[in-house]
Amino acid sequence: MSTLALYRANGVSSFIPHVLLKELMIPFTSVIMQPGPNGWEAADGSLNNTSYRNIHPQGYVPALQVDGVIITELPAIITYIASSSTGKANLLGNDKIERAKVAEWMAWLSGTVHA
Repeated sequence: MSTLALYRANGVSSFIPHVLLKELMIPFTSVIMQPGPNGWEAADGSLNNTSYRNIHPQGYVPALQVDGVIITELPAIITYIASSSTGKANLLGNDKIERAKVAEWMAWLSGTVHA
């Protein structure tokens, strides 16, 4: 099983992958981020914005670290999580129409909820 760390903040779209990971009971570490004077930083003080930019060069949330590899952008993170659900739920759809509707939903989440 992969080691996952989700860099997220409350009240923004990065909460969506948090909910998915919890719902699918996929083990992960949650790193809660907050706005700081120079951008996002860890709420517990473990990362300042400069350190976080070594993880996510654009410096925003969400970011998902999978065995040391960073995945950014909400649709990519959701796709990775959904692909990891191994039979628990078919979140990516069964046919072309369902997959298109999933892509539509992810675009809405990314463009509307995040905005």
